[in-house]
Amino acid sequence: MTQALHDVTSAARLISFASDLKLGCLFVAPQKTQHGATPEELQDMVDDLQKEHTCAVAWYFPYAYRKLRNEAGQYHPGIAVLLKEARG
Repeated sequence: MTQALHDVTSAARLISFASDLKLGCLFVAPQKTQHGATPEELQDMVDDLQKEHTCAVAWYFPYAYRKLRNEAGQYHPGIAVLLKEARG
């Protein structure tokens, strides 16, 4: 996740004028392979998100979707977005 966040902020630096505020935006869809996420596992995911060096982070893990699987059998309990200012 750290490398992906670095990549989007690097790409954001190339856009627009030097004086403009530029943000790298990374959407993250955590996945589980064996079972739906428990509240403790969701808290661990949130803790990991908050450890990243960002200017903003938001997440949404709706209760009704914590047990839904995709066609490959993977569970995706929610979504997160991380924003980081692209300086330079």
